[in-house]
Formats: sequence, structure tokens, C-alpha cells
Amino acid sequence: MRCFVACWPDESTRSHLDQVARGALGHYPEARRVRPQNLHLTLAFIGELALPRARE
Repeated sequence: MRCFVACWPDESTRSHLDQVARGALGHYPEARRVRPQNLHLTLAFIGELALPRARE
């Protein structure tokens, strides 16, 4: 399981970020779009942890 500390934007912010991303996709053919409900700001990536360890 990938574990990280993140901030999740409100719906209005997610919608705005999605619009910006859609506009940028034409300029970056290698890019892939992330579904708006998955948009977040990662503050710290902890790493891959086994489920028992992640529950701690």
C-alpha cells in the first residue's frame, strides 16, 4: 500500500484544477489526466508499506 500525507482540495478547487489540466494536455502529449476525485497535494511520501504496518 502506498502511504503518504496529503491535502485534498474542495470540489470547487478540484474542478478548476481539472479545467487547467485539460487545457494543458494538448501541450504535453505524454501526459495523462487524473480523475478530479483523485487530485491531491502530496506533502510527504512515506513509501510502500504492508497493510499491517500501514494500520499502525
